[in-house]
Amino acid sequence: MQQETPQNQPVPQEPQLPPTPTPPQGQPGQNFYQPTTPAPAPFVAPAPEHSLSPLHAAPAHAPEPPQALTWEASEYVHTDKGSMWLVGLGAVTLVVAGIAVYFQAWTFLILVLVMGVAMGVFAFRPPRTVHYVLNDSGVQIGGKLYHYSDFRAFGILEDGAFFTMELIPAKRFAPALSVYFAEAQGEDIVDIVGSHLPMENIQPDVIDHIMRRLRF
Repeated sequence: MQQETPQNQPVPQEPQLPPTPTPPQGQPGQNFYQPTTPAPAPFVAPAPEHSLSPLHAAPAHAPEPPQALTWEASEYVHTDKGSMWLVGLGAVTLVVAGIAVYFQAWTFLILVLVMGVAMGVFAFRPPRTVHYVLNDSGVQIGGKLYHYSDFRAFGILEDGAFFTMELIPAKRFAPALSVYFAEAQGEDIVDIVGSHLPMENIQPDVIDHIMRRLRF
């Protein structure tokens, strides 16, 4: 006797596998599963200077000091000396000359007389007007150039209404160089010389005090 299969019982089906992915079509021998190197970015030429916006413009530089400065000033500070000053000079010269005669120092006597006459002439001689030129090479006074390399520093002295720039020499026993100027040129002079030499705070020495006492 055969057993009958029920009509309503479902028939089992085989499980279906997902389809195998197929690689994309390309050139023969190309492996599409390896990462590809990105193409380099295209070269972009820089924009010309005139097309830059104000925000990208080059920063403005600080104003540079002037390259050269010329002016005229007295070669030294002249003070008026009266007749009493000349009388005092003569008296001092005669006293020192008498001491030289007493000790029979004839060479010293001649030197004292020459110095007394020279100081009298120099004291009443009016100063000349000197032409000054200040540039990157140095300072030129009356046609003679003094280079910055001959000095190690500079300073500014103020004597009432007069201003003097003292250039301190690099050599130990060399004399300082005095440059006279008006107050209006002071800032430009400091800018030019300060770009080559350091500025120091200087004070008048003993010789300066003596010369001021003698009104030189």
